[in-house]
Amino acid sequence: MSSRGPRSRRPSDRTLRRWLATGRPRRVQRLIETQPEVAARLDALSELDRAHAGALHGVVATPDGFSERVVDRVHTQRDEYTAASVLADLLGLGFHVGGVLLDPDEDERPGSG
Repeated sequence: MSSRGPRSRRPSDRTLRRWLATGRPRRVQRLIETQPEVAARLDALSELDRAHAGALHGVVATPDGFSERVVDRVHTQRDEYTAASVLADLLGLGFHVGGVLLDPDEDERPGSG
């Protein structure tokens, strides 16, 4: 029996990266199933070094006080909508009251006079 087989072949890190990048994840999955150390190598390959991780954190981190500003703005926006709604209701009420007071056909209604 030959000693060559899936266990005797150890692909390089470059090969593993190429398989993942070119759409051969099944081949990598088979390697992980037959060679457990491949999973550890893949973890090591996919880790960011500290310099890159720090740079990414600086780019994607929210600025100080961002949450508070967003909440403040939401409350302000809600208050502005509420004030506009009340103003619209008052103007509408005034329009309807004016219509009732100035209705020229009021004398023609039954029971008026």
